Amino acid sequence: MRFSASLALTGLIITTLIWGFEFVLIHNAIEVIEANTFNALRFFVGAAVVMVFQKVRTGRWISTFNSALFKSASVLGILLYIGFFSQTEGMHYTTVTNAGFITGMNVVLVPVLGTLFFKDRINPLVWVGVGVATAGLMLMTGVFTLSLNKGDFMVFICAVAFAFHINLTGKVSGDHNITDLAIIQMLVVAVASAVTALFFEDWTLGLNVDVLAQPEIYGAILVAGALGTGFALIVQTWAQLEISPSRVGLVYSIEPVAAAVFGWLMLGETMGLMGLFGALLILSGMIISEIPHDSWILRWVKPRVH
Repeated sequence: MRFSASLALTGLIITTLIWGFEFVLIHNAIEVIEANTFNALRFFVGAAVVMVFQKVRTGRWISTFNSALFKSASVLGILLYIGFFSQTEGMHYTTVTNAGFITGMNVVLVPVLGTLFFKDRINPLVWVGVGVATAGLMLMTGVFTLSLNKGDFMVFICAVAFAFHINLTGKVSGDHNITDLAIIQMLVVAVASAVTALFFEDWTLGLNVDVLAQPEIYGAILVAGALGTGFALIVQTWAQLEISPSRVGLVYSIEPVAAAVFGWLMLGETMGLMGLFGALLILSGMIISEIPHDSWILRWVKPRVH
């Protein structure tokens, strides 16, 4: 693996660890502030942090702006919004276990959608890694048979939206300034979430100084906004210049592992033997997917015809 690809992989793993950590913070915060209000705040913070960084680095809030950039970023932003909205709403009607498993299914959906809609050619070992990681997700969540309901369907829409987002990011990341692409995406999600909150939630809590002054609230907004949103989107967009969407999806499958570890460290939650074995399978699936396409394993599985 090239150094740049290794660095991109490291960046994605760090991003996934941040998401696992912020899961604990967000879990506590949305007990006070409703989900769409929280998402509006986190994405506005993420966009603001990245725009300040851009201003310091280049002297401009957005370095380049054109219709092609706006179109690409808007589509990506809408996909992100659909993912966050449907996951949040679906959680009202389904179990945490089902939601965790179905959301994690984008590890399968990314290569499937990439093959069907984007004509991607997938390394056979990536499919093996997908299968191993999916088995790991089943063990971690304890899901072996799903009793599907309205909530499960909505969470599945979330998984599809995130899978399309990963695939599409891989296609457009090389065409635009990475930072500009991330900023406009975040602003699209922030505005869409704010509008949703305006009509369906008690959004006034998001403007209440006493509420925002609580450490568990502003801490979650800052961490999720600056790191879990701003930093994460830039890293993903940059990393997908080097790493295929299907591998990105596999790396993201370790998010529940990170969440479980931080849940154990910070909340005293336990995972159990099956969960630990599932986590090992998820990590194994990611490692399998990183085996080069010209490795001796593939040559052994598919010997050359002379």
